[in-house]
Amino acid sequence: MSDQMVQALVLPAMFFCIAWIVWIVSNSRRRSRVAEIQRDIHAKLFEKFGTSQELIDYLKTDAGSKFLDSATLEQTKPFGRVLGSVQAGLILFLLGIAMLFVRFTMPGIGRDPIEHMQDAHMLLAFSFLLLALGLGFLVSAAVSYKLSKNWGLFDRETGARR
Repeated sequence: MSDQMVQALVLPAMFFCIAWIVWIVSNSRRRSRVAEIQRDIHAKLFEKFGTSQELIDYLKTDAGSKFLDSATLEQTKPFGRVLGSVQAGLILFLLGIAMLFVRFTMPGIGRDPIEHMQDAHMLLAFSFLLLALGLGFLVSAAVSYKLSKNWGLFDRETGARR
């Protein structure tokens, strides 16, 4: 594989990996801060109740049930997850198509034919991998949407917002 091909594939992959690591670290810090704030609020609220009967009576009210629901950090929002899968699938699929376009329009003039063929095969393999990943995300999103709709998860999500 030529040095130009290595640079064209490895540098974007390294940039993607570094960006992904930064996103994971920042996302976990944000979640940790949210968990600490929720923990402090819940602890202060529990301290306000004198007896356990007062707490039970509060949890039976509408505000108490909302409070209990907010205790979970990860709220399942099926529509957002399906939309995220569609976005990832489209991006990977279009990137695969772009790499196929690059593969079939690669100039081979003035280059070693064997090296040119190796580069073309490598691009073809990467583009098929991206196409397969993109289609996998799109199929996953379609199945998730169908199952969520059949199980009534979208109705619960819109009902909670009203």
